[in-house]
Amino acid sequence: MRSKRERNRMRTKMFVLLGLLFVLSVSTYVSAQTVVVIVNAGNRITDLANADLKTMFKAEKADWSDGKKVFLTGLEGPVAEKFAKMALGLSAKKMNKMWLTKVFQGVIESPQVLANGAAVKQHVANMPGGIGFIDATEVDASVKILTIDGKKYDGAGYLLK
Repeated sequence: MRSKRERNRMRTKMFVLLGLLFVLSVSTYVSAQTVVVIVNAGNRITDLANADLKTMFKAEKADWSDGKKVFLTGLEGPVAEKFAKMALGLSAKKMNKMWLTKVFQGVIESPQVLANGAAVKQHVANMPGGIGFIDATEVDASVKILTIDGKKYDGAGYLLK
């Protein structure tokens, strides 16, 4: 029979192990997410070159090819971190800071940075010229998913997987 001290030590080890498993499962989920770029359903664009995606989200391009204003919509959290890192080579914090600088310079309208994918989706759906990014599992018919360099989000070679 084990002493009380041994049982407490085993219990502590078990909690540490469970905590590590939780952290690993969350980080695996975050890295497994596929981020999609979405636009207003009425936007005629169906594909963006990676270079155009970068210029839009670096706020270096303020208009669509048809002359409509680009309205950037961002997101907080791990999806934003993944998008900023993979699409722009930045952290989400640096991306947001860059946007703020461009707003103060008068280059772009103030982007909306929203708390969740549902809010981003709703904002883009209601904003002609709107573009944003969300987790692929949150997409519905209210917005259109863009391909990047002709690659679909569920195919090989997609930039934001």
